[in-house]
Amino acid sequence: MNAPVPPFDPMGLPLPTSILTALAYLTLTLHFVAMQFTVGSALLLLFSWRRQPGVARFLGNGLPLGFSYLVTFGIPPLLFVQVIWGQFFYSSSVLIGAYWISVIPLIIAGYGAAYWHRLSRDARPKYQLVLVAVSLVALLAVGYIYVNNITLSLRPERWLDHYRHHPGGGALNYGESTRFGRYGLFLVPGLFAAGLALVLRAGFLRRRGLGEEADSSQRIGLRAMLVATALQAVALLALWLTLPGAVKLAFTESRLLGGLAAGAVLLGFGALAVAWLSRARAGTGLPVLAAHLFVGAIACLVVARDLVRQIYLRPYLELSSAPVLPQWGMFVGFVLTLVVGLLFLVVMTKQTVSGMVGALGKGQGAGEPSAEVSS
Repeated sequence: MNAPVPPFDPMGLPLPTSILTALAYLTLTLHFVAMQFTVGSALLLLFSWRRQPGVARFLGNGLPLGFSYLVTFGIPPLLFVQVIWGQFFYSSSVLIGAYWISVIPLIIAGYGAAYWHRLSRDARPKYQLVLVAVSLVALLAVGYIYVNNITLSLRPERWLDHYRHHPGGGALNYGESTRFGRYGLFLVPGLFAAGLALVLRAGFLRRRGLGEEADSSQRIGLRAMLVATALQAVALLALWLTLPGAVKLAFTESRLLGGLAAGAVLLGFGALAVAWLSRARAGTGLPVLAAHLFVGAIACLVVARDLVRQIYLRPYLELSSAPVLPQWGMFVGFVLTLVVGLLFLVVMTKQTVSGMVGALGKGQGAGEPSAEVSS
């Protein structure tokens, strides 16, 4: 192919491709879940600010927490894509360099606005919607830049023309027809994730006897999930109509790709059905099951997304032929660090839940949750 693709790293891959891709799938799934919860929380927070103060307070507490997980879980998959697909990803990053470098200040601005809202909402309620809007706009902008970078990395045949017209890196991948469908496919599940969090909160509150606040949380959560499901169908259709013929053919002929697509749809509808069944029920069993199904759907999309990338880049690189020079010591260190980090996450989550239980026990009454309870 007549494209300026740099040669593969002469040092080779540090691990077999099967291990690298498995780790990339795991970490990218965690990143997407955190990203979608954060985006969805900001959207629902703007919607519920005046109407449902308890829901708004809960989402406001979760916004900076979700942002921290989004950033933390975003680093490993970014490193993996640089290791496996470095000559493509680095090239596209340079071609949109002016936008790519802006990702860092955008993340700082969004993260700072989320924390500013969390810490000042009671003392200065007047400007809180502006802070949440700043955080949301920063998230949406970063996501759009990422989609443009990823789609440009899949099109080496366009690089020379892109550079010829925009040598300063001041243009995104404007000629890519799939970017809007991809963008919607990545962000629309945010409403689903945030709605699912509200359903989980409803079961928790109902078990503590706070039925009125639980009903409000459940109602908003289920509506968000239903809207997200409808919008996701639109995003999928938009993406399908713009995909290259070779990719469409792979979805119809490959059992693996077709199975992953079907699995994502079934798991997503399963999560919605289980969340719907949890109405008026105390406890978090069904919402937790729905959350696991949702994460499974995201995992299917992550794997399918990578397989589509391999179809795009097959004329330039076959992963099976990439040189491998294993560095098992680094792999062991990474796995140990990952396990410790996940254990720490579990412990911190349990402590957070315990703190919520303690706050609920000190509530002002079954129908009048305190500020801590609403959190």
